[in-house]
Amino acid sequence: MDVSTPIAIVALTRGGSRLGVRLQASLPGATLHLPERFIAEVGPAAGRLAYHNLAGRVGELFRGCRGVVFIMATGIVVRLIAPHLGNKRSDPAVVVMDEAGRYAISLLSGHWGGANALAGRLAALTGGQAVVTTASDVRQTLAVELLARELGCELQDPCQVKGVNAALVNGEPVAVYATSQRERLAEICRSMEGLQFCESWEAMGRTPASAYLILTHRERLELVPPSGATVCLLRPRNLVAGVGCRRGTPVEEIEAAVWAGLEEAGCSRLSLRNLATLQAKADEEGLQEFARRHGLSIEYYSPEELNGLRGRILHPSETVKKWMGVEGVCEPAAMLSAQSEELILPKRKQGRVTLALAEARFTSSGSAPGIPGN
Repeated sequence: MDVSTPIAIVALTRGGSRLGVRLQASLPGATLHLPERFIAEVGPAAGRLAYHNLAGRVGELFRGCRGVVFIMATGIVVRLIAPHLGNKRSDPAVVVMDEAGRYAISLLSGHWGGANALAGRLAALTGGQAVVTTASDVRQTLAVELLARELGCELQDPCQVKGVNAALVNGEPVAVYATSQRERLAEICRSMEGLQFCESWEAMGRTPASAYLILTHRERLELVPPSGATVCLLRPRNLVAGVGCRRGTPVEEIEAAVWAGLEEAGCSRLSLRNLATLQAKADEEGLQEFARRHGLSIEYYSPEELNGLRGRILHPSETVKKWMGVEGVCEPAAMLSAQSEELILPKRKQGRVTLALAEARFTSSGSAPGIPGN
């Protein structure tokens, strides 16, 4: 049985099964999990699956779904999911509904997992009420997890989020600085009480605050925060690694070269967005495996595209030109993918791998995240 799906709906009673059928019809790709006798009553259909052991099924769904909707008592759900709880980055969204559809309770992963938004969607479908208890939503303040998702960032440490969110809901000042997406973040700060955007590291250091929110791909921070203050780092996915390698280079060697290059450039691994290389490397297993391991895409460029940057390649190679028909691979590939004419790390060679890094330019628009009414 394949339980990998965006949303799973689990019901326990006859009334819950009927509500589950309604919800499944409005949630594309959702699966519905019912006791066997109720499958016969509502009728078999695609995505309707019988269970014999509810606890066992919940364990499977927790590992394979982005969201799980339980139509049953909250106490039952708490006991069912307790053995499977991990952390906010890995746990699915969990919403609990009564079988009449009057309430949709966001129980787990409200922000990062999207349970708050899912509860609102379900309540709209049934004409019920979404029950959301996260303080930032109740007080209509910013939630750092939603900001990170809106800006396409990774959290350096999810535990750091608590200090910033706590400062905001308690009306304490939060200083904000960014090395990219500055205009977008400044706009968000202007719309939110308590957030003070700083134009420089120096300005941030002079700003009294209970917490500091920093968006940067840089590992070295030019800030010494006051004792006891929270520093929360958002890592933008804005770095492109242009990679060249000899045929058959193993993934371990490629991985070591990429990590070493990021370290040399003073950049976070979490900010790596994608790889870029020559089209002839499309079947290079080492590159493919590295991308799979770390959830990265690979962009491929033809010799004509790479040679289009002739004159801007800092370290051309006669050997590469002889065998591959291009003056360079890693540098032009990184610049093309990042749509930038500058490199933050020019070509470096490590064993059978060449690497260059470029910073992609962000374009972001839209309303402020996590702010009701915007």
